[in-house]
Amino acid sequence: MRSFTYDSYKISDSDGIFCIFDARNKDHAKQIWIDDLREIIKDTEKNKVISVGIRSNDETSFSQIIEEFNLGEEAEERLVSLLFFKIGENFRLDIYDHLGTLLDTIKNLLFSY
Repeated sequence: MRSFTYDSYKISDSDGIFCIFDARNKDHAKQIWIDDLREIIKDTEKNKVISVGIRSNDETSFSQIIEEFNLGEEAEERLVSLLFFKIGENFRLDIYDHLGTLLDTIKNLLFSY
């Protein structure tokens, strides 16, 4: 989302949304990230999945950044699964693993009716 703004996407009919924020060398989440994710949650239909990757390195305060998002209640009210994960130095493997988790969660939600 560093290069794009959220308002240019239509996600209302998506089963899953995958976001990545680049937090390398950062101690805090940028307010725009929090605002964009809040809007994504608001625009997502119930029983959908949002997977958020936080790209980090040794200088990143990952747990602090996750705490600052503090959007669990908003996601819960909308019945949206909000999954955060850390993307480290071997980020390609991390992304593939979490894309698999995202797709499995979507599949489970679709077949749970």
